[in-house]
Amino acid sequence: PVAGDFGLPDDLPPPGEVVFTAAGDLGATSRTRRVLEAIGRVGADFHLALGDLSYDETPSAEAWCSMVADAVGAGHPFELLVGNHEDDARVDGFIRDFAACLPDRMGSSGDYGVEYVFDAGPLRVVMIAPNLTVDGVDYDYTAGARRAWLLARIDEAEAAGRWTVVGMHENCVTAGVKSCEVGESLIDDVIAHGADLVLQGHEHNYQRSHQLRCVDAGRTTAGCIVDTDGEFVADAGAVLAITGWVGRYGYEVDPDDPEAGYFAVLAGPGSPGFGPGFLTIVASDEALTGTWTSVDGTATDRFTIRR
Repeated sequence: PVAGDFGLPDDLPPPGEVVFTAAGDLGATSRTRRVLEAIGRVGADFHLALGDLSYDETPSAEAWCSMVADAVGAGHPFELLVGNHEDDARVDGFIRDFAACLPDRMGSSGDYGVEYVFDAGPLRVVMIAPNLTVDGVDYDYTAGARRAWLLARIDEAEAAGRWTVVGMHENCVTAGVKSCEVGESLIDDVIAHGADLVLQGHEHNYQRSHQLRCVDAGRTTAGCIVDTDGEFVADAGAVLAITGWVGRYGYEVDPDDPEAGYFAVLAGPGSPGFGPGFLTIVASDEALTGTWTSVDGTATDRFTIRR
């Protein structure tokens, strides 16, 4: 992490580039509002909401959607993904209700809010729901037709020369409080097929990995780490970014965790200069650049993958 007087990214992209923001675990607190308003000021092409949406902090899904639209701007593409709080367990609502009031605005194919794909400029986004159940369907990508569908979408993007971003709610390797819920094989598969960036929520903190060619849950395997300097070469591996620190209380990160060695940045409530925020990604034909913005702090993080 680099400390300084950082606000929103100030290097606005030239025409033809695509900009998006990403964050999950949102809620409806005053912190949520500050983060969403900052997201709105970016002027991005779309936002990826990585699951766990309202936490039942509004009277209804419709009220939460209205809060979001008021903060980021009516009509802004705010692309939803189911989390463990909106699957069939309905801990804090149901994804179908949220998707009805914040509908797809990116021309996606598939099942919006659960398992879908869209292209934007030089970018392909694939959103999936591993380890979750929606409408009685268990979303398991470790084998069979669902795995084949996912890997085919990544292969298509690779063949077309697009950057590929894969979004999901839950985690595998993390130096926070969660365990490997989505499975090592899923992460290894998407990396092997050419994903450039894997986005997750679930942990209420910010963690950004080195460039990885694989993961081993429960330990750090040096052979899985490709590059560590934040300036990466495309097609050598993927960056994993956990961005789930918005309106809810933060989860601590542990630099001594057995999986901490996979990560370049570990930021939680005890991390100087860091606070709730979001990731901004700028995609051009030549580069994919990510910048973390802490709305209540002065620290940031930046990484770039270049062709």
